[in-house]
Amino acid sequence: MPANKRSPFPWRLMRVMRPWVMFWAGRLPLLAGILLVLETTGRVSGRPRRTPLQYEWIDGVYFLGAARGERSDWYRNLQKHAEVRIRIGRTWIACKAAPLNQLEDKIAFLQTRLERHPRMVARMLRYHGATAAIQPGDLLRAAEEIAVVSVTPVQSGE
Repeated sequence: MPANKRSPFPWRLMRVMRPWVMFWAGRLPLLAGILLVLETTGRVSGRPRRTPLQYEWIDGVYFLGAARGERSDWYRNLQKHAEVRIRIGRTWIACKAAPLNQLEDKIAFLQTRLERHPRMVARMLRYHGATAAIQPGDLLRAAEEIAVVSVTPVQSGE
């Protein structure tokens, strides 16, 4: 992004709200069902970096979507260091992260999110250019722009 161009409003708003979300993500049971805290290792600094994210839990695997795509810092961090930790509620879980590269997998992730959270995901899809009535082409367009990561808990000793 050019130096003279400001970030879109949703990203500026999330930057301001991040400390509040980080604080409450582990304390409110309602938020524990939709938010987790992802701890990655900084790709340059090597220091722990924490980010609150929405997630979907499907068949024992956590799925995270990066609306900013591969430009998201947390996404770039886990590409270099796949070992991550997640906090759901007050529990930390050691995990291994892997980006989903197949477009079909990303579309399936978006479809699952749309079924579980129709209003919230419809708003997100509108940000990516969808019309009022969500069409299959809208999911395809959003899947091309976002990055999706699977985060699998590791057993101690692995």
